[in-house]
Amino acid sequence: MKTIAALAALAISLGSRVQAQTLPTAPCFIYDDDKIEAPCSVSVKNTSSYSIRLYGADAEPEFWSTAAVNGSWADAQGRGFNKNFLYITGANKEGVKIPMTHPVLARHNDSTPTQWQVSFFVPSAFSRNETSVPTPTDKDPSLLTASRLLGGTDWSRVWAQYDSPFTLFGRHNECWVRVQ
Repeated sequence: MKTIAALAALAISLGSRVQAQTLPTAPCFIYDDDKIEAPCSVSVKNTSSYSIRLYGADAEPEFWSTAAVNGSWADAQGRGFNKNFLYITGANKEGVKIPMTHPVLARHNDSTPTQWQVSFFVPSAFSRNETSVPTPTDKDPSLLTASRLLGGTDWSRVWAQYDSPFTLFGRHNECWVRVQ
């Protein structure tokens, strides 16, 4: 918890410097993977143990498909991933197949730890505006717009997975701290 508080304090203190930066133009990639799109970000600070990135500042809108799941972390990973996977493989009103992106986000409600949201990033080619995002055929996943996360006191942890579940070694997973 002390590490999370320290990271948040650092992020807030760097806020004014970050606000002057703009994001790169989509599509964006991360971890030397130029085939799977990721949300665009500005690197604020990098050390050997953590990095701080700003998402959603002065960029085109970003959209995420989000599935709500009640249960354990394993339930969220399985059912939440599958609901989103169905959406991107054509279970949407337009019948459009959407390329897989990363990260896959899993976050829980701090007051009710069995309530989870699992999200996929919608690629930039499909998210220029709300009308270009394929419409889900199921109530899950919903579409969630990403926003800039700086300047407040509410904290939550988000687990971001950048690799396929079948990648056994050299995985890229992160714990995100939201600064609102």
